Amino acid sequence: MLQNMLIRWLVGYPKTAFCLCLLLVAITCSGLSKLWISIDYQVYYADDDPYRLALKNLESQYGKTQNAYLVIQHKDPKANAVTAEALQALHQLTESAWQIPFSQRVTSVTNYKFIQAQGDDIKVAPLLDNPSSLSATEIETALQRLQQEPAVNQLLLSNDKTMAAVSVGLHLPDNPIAETRQVTSFIRKLLADFEQRYPQLHFFASGSVFADEVFAVATEQDLLTLIPLSYGVLIIILVILLRSTRAMLLVLSIVTLSVTIAFGIKGWFNPVISPVTAFAPSMIMIIAVADCIHLLNGFMYHRRQSLSHSAAIIETLRLTSRPVILTSVTTIIGFLGMNFSSSPAFHDLGNVVAIGVGAALLLALVMLPAWLLIKPIPVSPKQSVVSRFMPYLAEKLTQHPYFFLAASLLFSLLLIVGISQNKINETFIAFFDNSFEFRQNAEAIDQHLTGLHRIDYILPAAKAEGIFQPSYLQSLASFSHWLRQQPEVAHVETYSDIIKRLNQALHGDNPAKYRIPEKAELIAQYQLLYELSLPYGHDLNNRISFNHDATRMTVRLWLTDSAAILAFDQRVQRWLAEQAPSIVNAQQNLPSDTQGIGIDMMFAHIALNNIPAMYYGTLVALFLISFIIIAALRSLKVGSLGMLTNLLPITMAFGLWGWLSGQVGLSISVVASLTLGLVVDDTVHLLHRYLHARRQQGLSPAAALSTTLASSGVAIVTTSIVLAASFAVLAASHYTPNAQLGLLTAITIIFALIIDLLLLPPLLFLLDQRITQPSVIKEVEHASHS
Repeated sequence: MLQNMLIRWLVGYPKTAFCLCLLLVAITCSGLSKLWISIDYQVYYADDDPYRLALKNLESQYGKTQNAYLVIQHKDPKANAVTAEALQALHQLTESAWQIPFSQRVTSVTNYKFIQAQGDDIKVAPLLDNPSSLSATEIETALQRLQQEPAVNQLLLSNDKTMAAVSVGLHLPDNPIAETRQVTSFIRKLLADFEQRYPQLHFFASGSVFADEVFAVATEQDLLTLIPLSYGVLIIILVILLRSTRAMLLVLSIVTLSVTIAFGIKGWFNPVISPVTAFAPSMIMIIAVADCIHLLNGFMYHRRQSLSHSAAIIETLRLTSRPVILTSVTTIIGFLGMNFSSSPAFHDLGNVVAIGVGAALLLALVMLPAWLLIKPIPVSPKQSVVSRFMPYLAEKLTQHPYFFLAASLLFSLLLIVGISQNKINETFIAFFDNSFEFRQNAEAIDQHLTGLHRIDYILPAAKAEGIFQPSYLQSLASFSHWLRQQPEVAHVETYSDIIKRLNQALHGDNPAKYRIPEKAELIAQYQLLYELSLPYGHDLNNRISFNHDATRMTVRLWLTDSAAILAFDQRVQRWLAEQAPSIVNAQQNLPSDTQGIGIDMMFAHIALNNIPAMYYGTLVALFLISFIIIAALRSLKVGSLGMLTNLLPITMAFGLWGWLSGQVGLSISVVASLTLGLVVDDTVHLLHRYLHARRQQGLSPAAALSTTLASSGVAIVTTSIVLAASFAVLAASHYTPNAQLGLLTAITIIFALIIDLLLLPPLLFLLDQRITQPSVIKEVEHASHS
């Protein structure tokens, strides 16, 4: 009754309905001005995430971990980066690096504070402070001594001397998009200037500040390229399938306004756009098209049945509005299921797409028919190839149901076996393809100089001033020695190395004295003497705590994946528990612990934590969607059958992914929940139309199947092609998580189309004939008396 009243109002007042929709768009789009792009990786983590809290605690004690890494390499592969000219360039670059905005600490081999004996005292001064004034012999001697320094070798200078670096410590505010670009722009101009002055040398940069920048670049690229690409694909496919330019423009207008409403509302409640959220406009557009196509195909179908323009709209709304509403609700539930993700970035994606789907539903049911009433579009009487193919398919399905059923199940099982090949893993550097300068530079540095994965360990002592205890420092020294033997480790920076070097220098540079002193008082005096000798920007505040009750050890790993990082950290924890129990026990008195800390550890854990979270989210969404479909179809057997067959495309897609890649990261972990609401859509339309033919029209199973495919099959094929092609376009993203998400979603939709056309109809046909026919007859009788 309510449905009929709304349809009559819409048909009677189409201009009013159209203007109300435009008013809604105008109100919501005011929030667009509040949107801003975030480059803060912490948008991926909840405020109470333990790994995020650990990093904040570390930065509060020892300073921020942001840095830039400026590298010099000779263009001649046979030459090294420590010639007299190259060292002079490095010296000048080191001095210029202090001018980088927000720089707080600048270190290279030319200003490295080398500890050496000077009588009964020590001298802390650079060995290569002015390379141009040194002879070749003096330079070679200095380099040999510096390469023996753990803090220099494989960090500031490579083993083979092909690369030398300037490490710049930075202190930027939180989410510093403007400041980050200020820093990276300054560095690029600085290096370009040095390239001109030293044309035989190659200068490039990396570091966390460039990693932050590349997130913003990836977001902007997706916004500027994927949305136009999505529009282009939609235009081509819609023109081909709808065979009407006016219909295509109408659909594009609806989907554009749906995106506008969604992001306008987002601007008021959560204005942050992350690389993940940049995916949302294209997703909303793709999903909104499906609703429009179902309605337009229904309208065109009834017009070809010789119904008048308004009668065709009434009949379309009467038969199609219910499944369109049902599929939109299930899609919204699927996306809201992403709120179970351990990453707030995916909560945001799910929520904004859910809003967009709701907006698309409203505009498709109100604005689209209103416009068709105000400005009718011509309908070609000629049927499409798909329309002509559907009766043939229905005939074959009813003639050979067992063949199609067996072939579909066999195909599904062959793919599903591949699920066992999937492993939870993530490679941070692979987030960005080779088109990004950041990745190119990072891989070059990893190959020749040092690892860019950085893990920090806060190693507490038993009490204040406890870091001066010889036993504590011996544990530190043993730990660093063990770390340097691990194949993943490129470099270790630890406080115990400084104390051992001081002890050696104060004993006449005797190599035998490169060890930890035996008295705490002596160690404290050594440190005081050392700190008094250090200039600005070279103090130990980034290594030792204020109360001298803990130290920070920094470990750099060669480029690897999250599984290897987690395995490495587990070995670290075992070693500490077995070899340094005093440090492990002392951590209970501090807010931090000995677990690895840093961005790399955070990313390594997030995919691992997200899998079980999304598992429960998908189960909840599946339960809700199943309940809604069964209730809407008023058939437990048919509704359950539809849900079981809709789990197949998801498992098939993950099986194929196991054969193709096998690496399940953060973005792949949300695909099941994301696609669950999508793949149900076509199944709902098919089942709803089939039951309508059986209940209302009293058709036989074969006739009902033929009618269903003739009326709904075209829309099912059309929407699936549009959805799959559009998500496949998103696979063109240079940001790999988005590309993988788009590709696997497209694969899932294609498999859903195969299941909906080749497995579900024969299964439904056979069950209806052999098992459910009595119940369906009762349903028909009940429907006829109701």
